[in-house]
Amino acid sequence: MRKTLKQLAVATALCTANAAGLQAQPFFAPPNAYEFTFGDPKMEKAEVTSNYSLSGSYTRFDNLSPFIGTGTDLYLAAWNSKDVVNGKHEVTVLLTEYNNPTNLLWKTAIPYDEVQDLQVGSLVNPNTNNTDILVAYYKPGTGHMLDAYELTASAPGYNLVYHMQLSNAPTYGRIRMDFQEVYNGAIAWVNTEPGANKGIQAMVYMNNSGAWSGVSTLSGTANKTGVDIALTRVIEPVNNSGIAYPLHFVYSGGGFITETSVDMSILAASSGMVTPVAPDNKYVGPGLNSRLVLDCPAFSVSTNPAGSSWAYTYSDGINVIVQHKNASMAASHEVVATSGVQLGNSPLDPLGVGYQVFSPAVSYGTDYPSTNVEQIMITWYATDGAGANEYMGVQMNASGTAVTSMADYLQLPHAQTPSMPAGFTSGIALSKTGLKGVGMFLYATYYDVDPSSGEYQLHHAFHKWGDPQFRPGNTTGIAVETAKETTTITTYPNPFSDVLHTFVSLKQDGILSLELHDMAGRLVGQYKAPLTKGGHQVSMENVKKLTAGTYMLTVSLNGKKIDTKMVVKK
Repeated sequence: MRKTLKQLAVATALCTANAAGLQAQPFFAPPNAYEFTFGDPKMEKAEVTSNYSLSGSYTRFDNLSPFIGTGTDLYLAAWNSKDVVNGKHEVTVLLTEYNNPTNLLWKTAIPYDEVQDLQVGSLVNPNTNNTDILVAYYKPGTGHMLDAYELTASAPGYNLVYHMQLSNAPTYGRIRMDFQEVYNGAIAWVNTEPGANKGIQAMVYMNNSGAWSGVSTLSGTANKTGVDIALTRVIEPVNNSGIAYPLHFVYSGGGFITETSVDMSILAASSGMVTPVAPDNKYVGPGLNSRLVLDCPAFSVSTNPAGSSWAYTYSDGINVIVQHKNASMAASHEVVATSGVQLGNSPLDPLGVGYQVFSPAVSYGTDYPSTNVEQIMITWYATDGAGANEYMGVQMNASGTAVTSMADYLQLPHAQTPSMPAGFTSGIALSKTGLKGVGMFLYATYYDVDPSSGEYQLHHAFHKWGDPQFRPGNTTGIAVETAKETTTITTYPNPFSDVLHTFVSLKQDGILSLELHDMAGRLVGQYKAPLTKGGHQVSMENVKKLTAGTYMLTVSLNGKKIDTKMVVKK
């Protein structure tokens, strides 16, 4: 039976009313959140993003020593077009201070051309003990590919370690990756080759073995599409008597969505046909247009590894639907994340404005580091067809019976724009890193179009785990002003040469502070002055002697950070 999340409310009717409802019920960035944009704005038509994060407890970058070395958090992202194969596509690499994404230490970008479905991840290189960057993708007319890179201090910042061709698929089939800590990984793709290899294929990397397994094909999947995968570790409850590593799959076809799994040890030993176990079939009817996104908790305790916890999400254009199961459930349950009820006496959507919803993503984790209770985070893109266009989401408990975030939809930082160009295709991703490998922050990437320049921008956002509040105070539906919502900031020229100008439009008096840091975190420029409400142009003129390169400009008002921008000195 279909269930709905308690304490949620977004109208389910599809309409194109104006944004009055959103203006009456604004959303706010979380107090423990951070966001900035980084990526080539000349994207040819972004249609999808993916990401991956890894705690500094597990990373090692000796080639970047003495500036980086060990103990830095790794954040990988990709954004690309699924259909426009001749355009720009890109993988971004960010290294930040341990448990502090506000201190960006190093970055680079790896460009790709004529590819589809860029996926990112990392594994330890057993030959160097360093962290390698992995990129999987489909090359039109050729097949599915996997590249591995090492990071280097010399331009362009990376070297290719190896390249593998995974299939000879003549037409597009989705490819996905997932990793468990730093020693286990898996790749799955839809192989469109005719014959015995047609269907969903997979290969795995186990226990830092130094080699990928052979390619296995899942039986009964010759006509299945839309695959996603998620790795987990299951411990037998009796004296920790055994450990299993189920690789979970979700795919669609014939009007059904199927969730199933195969233990990694079976895939590691096979290079032929394998039969998945414990299939969970859900009938959704023909015409499913949404991409499926699946995740599992990092580990669980269960007598049945095949039935370990999982959650996947998809959209029918009006609802964001989550199908999920934890180890205590006899059967999976459905939750409609966007179909809700009133929030006490204050409805979240007081004027009944309906939304179209697209591109849902899910992260099945915990409220680490407080109690390690399982939580499911769901995010998506919502639009009313007029002035309300934004990425939002909510967090629920593992049983799908209650919201564990503040009783409100969250808006991701700087995730709202007044309009989107015709043909815009949304995309958002949440890192699916497991408990041991995760840092203090949940990593999200999403893109939109900058209304001032008309160019794409990729947002990198971080929300602190264990913080249930996604906006400061106010759960009544009444607007609360914050410095971030009431301040407009434009920096120019970028790249700059002798002077760096910043235009700010303040809606309140305050002390404005600008700090310019290099990529090692050193303060190299500063401006501070009391300013009155209104527009001001301020200039940082002591930057002429800076060396060419990338810098971070942090803007604060009355001691509270309101924006961070990357600027380039030429």
